[in-house]
Amino acid sequence: EMKRIVERCHRNHAQFGYVIAPTLGFEYGSDEDYKILLRKLRPIQALGAKTFVIAFDDTLGMLFSPNDREKYTSLADAESSITNRLYEDLHKFDSDVVVVIVPEIYAGVHPMEYTETLVKKLLPEIYIGWTGPQIGAPSFTAADIEGFTKFYGRAPSFGDNWGSLFPILGRDSDTYKHMTQFALNP
Repeated sequence: EMKRIVERCHRNHAQFGYVIAPTLGFEYGSDEDYKILLRKLRPIQALGAKTFVIAFDDTLGMLFSPNDREKYTSLADAESSITNRLYEDLHKFDSDVVVVIVPEIYAGVHPMEYTETLVKKLLPEIYIGWTGPQIGAPSFTAADIEGFTKFYGRAPSFGDNWGSLFPILGRDSDTYKHMTQFALNP
């Protein structure tokens, strides 16, 4: 069934994106936990999926493992490290892979240690998920997107939390020109 979905997306010029949330109970510095994560993604990638979203949102903003607290300077350091590693391994299998991170802070643009660490440590080939100026943004403009792009040094992968609840209104007609992807949260 998953293969049919991936193939149908390809035929209809849509990206199939597989989302996984390795958060609570996941030890970022554990090779075993990492291997389990990669084993979950490999079969989906083998079916032809090219877009993978690593969702770290809603993780309570902390490192739970004492080992991770010793190894990483911050949550953003750990998230960047595991996402970079995952991108590199998925890219070896398929050079057309697209990896998107949905960070703990995924709305607005908030210069702070967490977001600045992402900017510094995340590989430039990795896209960053963003929901607009708010978690469920009833409206946004190209200028909002340009603010994100200027801060993060890359265009956002837009995930529309508002559009899954209400009709998609309040978006400038040219916003698609400023994004890498547009995902509707079903």
